[in-house]
Amino acid sequence: MSLVSCIVLSLVYSSRAQPIGDLNEESEEIFGLQNYGEEIPDDLNCPKDELSRISNGNDAEEGQFPFVVALIRWKNNPNLNDQFCVGTLYTWDVVVTACHCLVKGDILRIRYPHDMIDPQSVDISAGTVDLNNYITRRRKGTAKSGQVRRGKKAVVHLKCSRSKNKITHDFGLLKADRPFYIVPVFVPGQVKPLNVSKKYNPRHRAQVDKMANNHTLCTTLGWGLNAQGKSVNILQVIHTTMRPGNWCSERIKNITIHQETGPDVFAPRSQICVVGCGPGQTVCPGDSGGPLMCGEINHFVGVVSYGPGDASCGKDKYPFVYARTDANDLWIWATIAGLDDDEIAPHSVASILHMSTMAVTT
Repeated sequence: MSLVSCIVLSLVYSSRAQPIGDLNEESEEIFGLQNYGEEIPDDLNCPKDELSRISNGNDAEEGQFPFVVALIRWKNNPNLNDQFCVGTLYTWDVVVTACHCLVKGDILRIRYPHDMIDPQSVDISAGTVDLNNYITRRRKGTAKSGQVRRGKKAVVHLKCSRSKNKITHDFGLLKADRPFYIVPVFVPGQVKPLNVSKKYNPRHRAQVDKMANNHTLCTTLGWGLNAQGKSVNILQVIHTTMRPGNWCSERIKNITIHQETGPDVFAPRSQICVVGCGPGQTVCPGDSGGPLMCGEINHFVGVVSYGPGDASCGKDKYPFVYARTDANDLWIWATIAGLDDDEIAPHSVASILHMSTMAVTT
């Protein structure tokens, strides 16, 4: 198998409590745990104290990232294991996440027409970095901070596909049943959509490519499993650096070339890759769909998509792959407009709008 680990990041339909090693009992036999390449030297753009940090990242502070939300599905009594993906609040009622977070069935074979999950089965937790606040609110009806909404509509990119050794256009949107509300700045539980321009920027792709070539420092966020395969309740923050597309392609190829279905294919026009700054600093199951914020102004560059081959929690010398937002700007805003029209099927309409703009962007 290939592209397994971070596709399994979502573990959308099964318990996240089991350790990473148990998620794929065949992995050791298939991959042989070979050393696929040289050690990656520490990046000069990484914070100097990063090497001393634990593999799980650092706890985020309340209100530090008011646009980050947790996606949760539960049947009986909600608990930490029910968190399956992460999202970014784009408007007061629309979340950007990964396509594979919103489809069901065989996650190793994603294709159009997509078999979507029931959006009403998903809780969207915002305004708190502590998932225990969400659990308390669901169980007791109140909590120290945070807001919860149910999903209303879900849509994924028409070209979202996962076949053999390649995944593309790993983007999806989830609309809440009602908007989140503004919280006064002096009250715990800040919620605020990410400040993203709605205007098309023809230089966006070149800007992101330049950031990758310069190994720009990034932050990625999520509630995924830690390196020991255990659930965490506090939003985790880790630092990474971007890498150029040709480096990503070559590195991922070398890592996966000896695998049964390898090598994995990296698509630089729709994907970017990063490497963790400190030991064990990687994304893990449950982090799918989470944002990658890069540069001094925290530019929203991508969403967590996958890890190559047998990459898993703690393998910080492996690059991890994100779906590029600059390749999907027009699709995102066109789809949000479609989601606001209850009489139109947003999947088909937004896809048509996207196709009509392909001549502008490619």
